Amino acid sequence: MVQVEDSKWSYLLSRLHEQSHKQRESFVINFILMNLLSDGYTDVNSVLQQPVEQDPVSGKREAIDLYFPHGQLSA
Repeated sequence: MVQVEDSKWSYLLSRLHEQSHKQRESFVINFILMNLLSDGYTDVNSVLQQPVEQDPVSGKREAIDLYFPHGQLSA
């Protein structure tokens, strides 16, 4: 068994918790994109992990998992 310092357990557990949602997130994103393609939206350009500024004062940034630039879904 691997020995881990007590101070690192909370960090490791939080990282494992974050990773457990990635498989579900990937499934949903692929489902959306495949449905768009099957409905004839072959010219749609999606952006994965689009950075956005959350707080202009602190400069903190977040990432949108799936982003469609303005006007992309007009058929």
